[in-house]
Amino acid sequence: MALLSDEEKAIDPYTLLGVEVTATDKVVQKAYRKLSLKCHPDKNPGEDAAAMFHQITLALNMLLDPAKRKFLDTKLEQSRAQAARYAELQGKRKVAVDDLLRREEEANKRRRDVAAARQAAADEEAVREAGRRLVEERQRKQHEAAAAARAPPEPEASSSTPPPISEIDLTLRLQLPPDSSFDTAPELERTLVAKYGPVSHVLLREAKPGKKRGAAVEFAPGNWGGCWACYVDNTGGRALEPGVKAKWAGGAEPAWVAWAASHGSKPAAARLVPASSTPAFGSAPPFSSAPSFGSAPAFGSAPAFGSAPDFLSAGGLDTALGQREAERRAREAAKEAERTASDTFASATLLRMRQLERQMLAEKIRLEEEEEEGK
Repeated sequence: MALLSDEEKAIDPYTLLGVEVTATDKVVQKAYRKLSLKCHPDKNPGEDAAAMFHQITLALNMLLDPAKRKFLDTKLEQSRAQAARYAELQGKRKVAVDDLLRREEEANKRRRDVAAARQAAADEEAVREAGRRLVEERQRKQHEAAAAARAPPEPEASSSTPPPISEIDLTLRLQLPPDSSFDTAPELERTLVAKYGPVSHVLLREAKPGKKRGAAVEFAPGNWGGCWACYVDNTGGRALEPGVKAKWAGGAEPAWVAWAASHGSKPAAARLVPASSTPAFGSAPPFSSAPSFGSAPAFGSAPAFGSAPDFLSAGGLDTALGQREAERRAREAAKEAERTASDTFASATLLRMRQLERQMLAEKIRLEEEEEEGK
């Protein structure tokens, strides 16, 4: 048989009467009398007062009964001890959580510091790169100025001697469409010879699907008229085939063109080729009179195009600068990919460690709570 009824278990007699656990029977009775004056049904007819009077009566009987009071004191002592253990456990939990949050904040701060340092390095590299570009631009301009200084002066209008002509002055860069019918260099050379006369060398780039093709054509020494006619035809609508474009390999119009325009007089001498292979010059340059090339300079030997510069792309210094820029960008891309992979791995590892720590902390707290409940 239970020592306390359900109704007695539901109340705290010490709290109801407002006395300490160490209060004597006299103190308990005095407190009861004081409260009963306020809530006795004869003095206070309200329902709340009657319920209150009933509860303080139960509290008085519990505290005046030695067995019930001893049982109640033991239960209260256990409750206080359990509350103290729970408070201690909560303190430990708070310390563990605070420590975990502190370490997470430190890790985030380290990541922010690394990111800031990396950004500072990137900004510094951008400044250095801007400086490199300025230096390269200055070098390119110096190169162009030096090339212009080395170029032979334009002949005077009254001079009867043609200007010096190099192999590059008789070389054209042709741009062929993706669907060009010229598959090989010999095919292109045969067509050029049949239409424009002797050709020294023809280089044809390898075809790529959907891409335009480039070719370099060096006309034979003396075949200036054929070179000029090929240039005019492929820039003025009478191309070898639709889509073909022509440019001077040297980038600018050779000096001999202007000289020939001011000194030419014999259309038949414009191209020193056999009559059987001389094409019609319906698209010849608009000279006031046809140029005469009777005293064309003789070249000792044609240049070897196996080692000649590539006239189909930017030449000389521009090509070197472009290659250096492409190599630098490739190195930067590789470094950035390596840094990204390293950051991803570090973040994933740190996340797994934090999850494991949280699981271990939760399991430890659960075991401690179970241990406390079992006591």
